Amino acid sequence: MNKLIYNLIENDNELKLKIWNEIIYPQYFYIENIYYEWYNDLITYKQSEKWNTLNEDEKKEILISKYGERCNLIEYAIYNNDELIGWLCYTIQSKISILKYVIINEEYQNKGLGSKIMNFYFDLMQKHNIKEIQLSFNYFTEGLKEFYLKMGFKGITKPSGTHITISKKFRKSNKK
Repeated sequence: MNKLIYNLIENDNELKLKIWNEIIYPQYFYIENIYYEWYNDLITYKQSEKWNTLNEDEKKEILISKYGERCNLIEYAIYNNDELIGWLCYTIQSKISILKYVIINEEYQNKGLGSKIMNFYFDLMQKHNIKEIQLSFNYFTEGLKEFYLKMGFKGITKPSGTHITISKKFRKSNKK
């Protein structure tokens, strides 16, 4: 396995749909249909003639009112050479990052890539002076709790439905 390549996804709707079809849907089809519906709606809205007549503030106001935090997602496509193998998705609110998804193609799981991707994400957050990362995960997913604890997350909350929330705090760096 060669070095992983991380590409920030901005306005590449074709790539986003490829991620949906190849990475998200095969593993998470049972919970992601809601995401897919709003995502297609958002893409359609952004391609409308009206969208192009709005200024940036108007666009942001509409997106937040219509889609909430979903419109503020920061997404990375993850490649091994030229092959799309994963997706990283998070938001930032003040000095806290909310990790939404880290999904790796099943054939690449259990090969240490999750740790590499998380370390890439941690480095990004520290460069942006993020003080804390929070995430929720399904506690029925085998091995996930142990993985996040190994990655330095703490403060497991009581389950809410099928999910547990945990966080990782960063100390102030001495780097200049």
